[in-house]
Amino acid sequence: MAGQPAKHRDEAYGTQRIVARSVLFVTIPIGFIVLLAANLAWDLVRENLAPAALASWPMRLALLDTSTSAALLGAAAGLYFARLQWASANRPAIGLAIDDEGGQFDPDSPRWRFWAYNAGPGYAVVKRFAYAVRRHDSAEPATDWIKPFDLNRIFESCGLVDGQDYFVRWYAEGAPFSPVPHYTQGSMVAWFRPEALAQFAQIDVQMVFRDANGDTHERVFPFMDRLPSVTAKKVAAIRRRPAVIPPQISGAPVDG
Repeated sequence: MAGQPAKHRDEAYGTQRIVARSVLFVTIPIGFIVLLAANLAWDLVRENLAPAALASWPMRLALLDTSTSAALLGAAAGLYFARLQWASANRPAIGLAIDDEGGQFDPDSPRWRFWAYNAGPGYAVVKRFAYAVRRHDSAEPATDWIKPFDLNRIFESCGLVDGQDYFVRWYAEGAPFSPVPHYTQGSMVAWFRPEALAQFAQIDVQMVFRDANGDTHERVFPFMDRLPSVTAKKVAAIRRRPAVIPPQISGAPVDG
């Protein structure tokens, strides 16, 4: 999704929301209901006109009689609301969690992991994973939503080594997100060493997925804003460390 991430970052930031409805199961039924309602209104207008007025055009136009229009409209509206109820009852619930290896929340843990999981009841299919980052020492705003390949280039420009300082999983479109009972049975999206986290003020993850009813959902997770307190303190301590300056090697001057 184009554009910079939202800057208003309260507790509601990143709440799962529907960003697109299914054309087949929502847009087309709504259009059918609108047409039936318009036809019913037209029939009611025609029924209240004088017989002489019905002989002129366009009052002679009639597609369905009043009783048929009313019956079809009631059936279509009933099916549509039943679909909404079904979609609500079977909507996937994407959960997010951060922990360390072993789940001990040890301040000295070398890796902090980011999990995404589907708490159900419906399954989800991935459409897009994208990221927005901002360095801790940069006055520039966060990047637009970028793909993992571009994210790796930014991390590498900071001197971070993939597989040693961090890891980010790549998700192809169509990857399944089946319901699981616990977050550790979900998918580990990424992990970071505290020293890698200290280089960034913002790491946001945008997840876009489609449910079984054809609706498209989005959830944005502000990773740095949701760090466990022990991790946030560790990152703050690393940032306060003075820069290490290599010692100067002195010796006798050499004649050129």
